[in-house]
Amino acid sequence: MRALWKYIGVKIPRRPAATRLWAATLRASAIANDPLGTARRVSRTRSAADVILRPNGVLGSPLNVRVRPSSGRYHGVAGSALDVFRRQAVGLDTLIIRFVDRLLGRDLDAHPKGPPGLVPESTEANGTSAGLDRAVISGFYAGPVSRVLAHVIDVSVAFTGFGLIAGGIVGAINAVFGANLEWDWRAGVLGLAVFSLWLFLYFWAGLAIAGRTLGMSIVGVKVVTDAGRPIGPARAAIRVMLLPVSFVTVVGLFGIVFDPRQRALHDGVAKTTVVYDWGDRPAELPAPLTKWLSDHGVEERLAVPDD
Repeated sequence: MRALWKYIGVKIPRRPAATRLWAATLRASAIANDPLGTARRVSRTRSAADVILRPNGVLGSPLNVRVRPSSGRYHGVAGSALDVFRRQAVGLDTLIIRFVDRLLGRDLDAHPKGPPGLVPESTEANGTSAGLDRAVISGFYAGPVSRVLAHVIDVSVAFTGFGLIAGGIVGAINAVFGANLEWDWRAGVLGLAVFSLWLFLYFWAGLAIAGRTLGMSIVGVKVVTDAGRPIGPARAAIRVMLLPVSFVTVVGLFGIVFDPRQRALHDGVAKTTVVYDWGDRPAELPAPLTKWLSDHGVEERLAVPDD
């Protein structure tokens, strides 16, 4: 812009040397404290002398305009909508677990909020942390609503995938070889065996490789060991093989609600647990629920995400 005014003959006085030095210092400080480029994007629309880097790392201005970065990563409309869905599930989880704690007369802070490797006992904060309007619960034990939603998605995907694959194979055999495969008891037994193997591989592969299935990835939960470490193929196999036992007995699922660590029967035997994990973004409670908990004197231990 200065070059344009100079080209058309308008003389613009230079800023004093002290002002230029102060602006350059602020620009260098903002870039050093924000390597992901938030400060540089802000400086394109306003002078570096107008940008203030607050002590808590949030960019503001002399007009007290606060910019709350989304952990330095921009995930678009789809990611934001997914986070809204996840927050609602987490909010329901929190309300259910707190109701059960009060029903059983259990101290709300008597048991850990998550595995020691993910949520150290020394990590505490009162209500919301400085500058945050939503409590961060990354690494906390996942509640029943999130886990049920993840399982519903997984079962839907597994059944749909198996139906499409099996239908495609049968159709191809009939078309290529001119066969007319009919359903009888032998085909039923074979189909049940193949379907059981398919279900095992679907759940086992996701847990062994990434610690989560497709449904868990969508909902934002992850399976870890009791200490908060990634599970291996052996633990994943034990957990998947015992999963039907928990559903058949029904009692095996009660631990998701009544156990202090929200562990079902298959979790206890495999020595695993399920925690909130939203990948590159912090798992958060909804802002209204966070405010309600704070107003009612409920102290939440927060895991503040790294920027």
